Amino acid sequence: MQRCACRVKTAITKGNNHTAGCRCYHADTGGQPSQSNRSVQDSCWKIGKSIIQIAIVFLIAWSVFAEEAIEGYWIATNQVTGKYLCGWLLFIEDGVLYGRIVSAYGVTPETISVNCKTTYPDYPSDEPVNRLPIIGSIFMYGLTQTENGSWSGGYIIDPDSGNIYRCAITYHAANGRRYKKATLEMHGTLLTVPLGVSQYWPAGTQEEAEGIR
Repeated sequence: MQRCACRVKTAITKGNNHTAGCRCYHADTGGQPSQSNRSVQDSCWKIGKSIIQIAIVFLIAWSVFAEEAIEGYWIATNQVTGKYLCGWLLFIEDGVLYGRIVSAYGVTPETISVNCKTTYPDYPSDEPVNRLPIIGSIFMYGLTQTENGSWSGGYIIDPDSGNIYRCAITYHAANGRRYKKATLEMHGTLLTVPLGVSQYWPAGTQEEAEGIR
């Protein structure tokens, strides 16, 4: 009897042929894997490679989904009563997220944002902001995606007070528990002092977002 070079399994040899199959490293193969062991290794490599490819496809798909999911209609609400205060349309252009007010409580299409300043940092229009109508104008801008479902680096303007905040957004998919429907977690921080506030905006239909009076 001759012990296999891997010292794990004993194979009965007759001449130069093994009568017992062994998938280990053999002395008669120069310390290299046997043909059967190479097949096993090749299969493991292919399986591992497939898993990596699937994971990459999943991450890309989730990134695209998270980007597309944030576009659409959202409702700013009273965080205590849940009353609808303002409807927003969020959209992406060239990788940058913007938000346009499409309706607001107590605001008509003719209402001008007179409480705003003439201009704000990086505002995407040269037109004086305090001459823009509240309905239909952009009051959120400059956000870029930092990771899946998260956007930051931009601003949001409150046309009622004229205050501007640094803005960060996190998208939360509906899960039937805390988030009954898709929700945006909005966090705004004043530029002048490190004070911030968070709000949660539920997703809405176009009719809901445009119908606040």
